[in-house]
Amino acid sequence: MMNAEVSRYRKPGRPATLHDKNRRPVPVRADRDRLMKRLFDYLRHRPDFNDVLQFSGDARFFRLYDALHDDAYRNTSPGTLCRRFGISLQDLVDVWREYNRLLALMYAAPHLPQIMADVTKNALSRDVVCPRCDGLKNVRDEAAEPRICPVCKGEGSVRVPGDPHAIELVLAVMGLIGPKEPAIRIEQNVHVESLEETLRMTQEISVGKPERGS
Repeated sequence: MMNAEVSRYRKPGRPATLHDKNRRPVPVRADRDRLMKRLFDYLRHRPDFNDVLQFSGDARFFRLYDALHDDAYRNTSPGTLCRRFGISLQDLVDVWREYNRLLALMYAAPHLPQIMADVTKNALSRDVVCPRCDGLKNVRDEAAEPRICPVCKGEGSVRVPGDPHAIELVLAVMGLIGPKEPAIRIEQNVHVESLEETLRMTQEISVGKPERGS
C-alpha cells in the first residue's frame, strides 16, 4: 500500500512523494525505483533466488515467482510486480536474509560436535607452569638461599581453572545456569591464590552459609 504526501516545497509539475509500507520513499512509477532495480539485478543472477521465493511460505512471493516466469509479464518490471503484489524492498531483503541464515545453520550444524568438544576442553582445569618460579620449583630472594616455591610447593606447576567464558557456555548449554541469572557466578579474573575462596563459595551455594556463632 502506497501513501502519497504532497509537499508545499515541491516544484510545480513534480508528482507527490510516495512511501511504501515501511516508510521508504519511492517514486510514483515502480519501474523507476532504483534500489529495487539494483536488488533484482543482483538477485536474478543468483541461481538460488528461485528457491528463496518458492520456499518462503508466503503467497506473495509465490505469485512473484509465477509472474517472473510468465511470458505475459515479460515486459513488466520486477519493481512493478512487487508493488502489485504488496512486496516491499524490506520484504525482499528479509526473505533473502532468512534464507541465507538457514543455509548458514545447515552448514554449521555438522561442525557443532567438534566446536562443543573444543569449548568443553577449554572449560577444563589444567596444569600450567608456576608463575612464581617459572617451573624451577624454587625461588631466590635477593642474596638469600634458594627456597621451595611457596606457590607450587616445589611442583613446578599449578592447577588453574578453565576459561570462564567456556565454563559459562558449557553450563548454559547443559541447563545448569540461566541466560540472565546464573546460579553460579564465574569471575573473569581467576588467580591461583583465589582457589580456596572459590571452593568456599561453591560450598556455600551447595549447603548454605553457616550460621553465626555455630
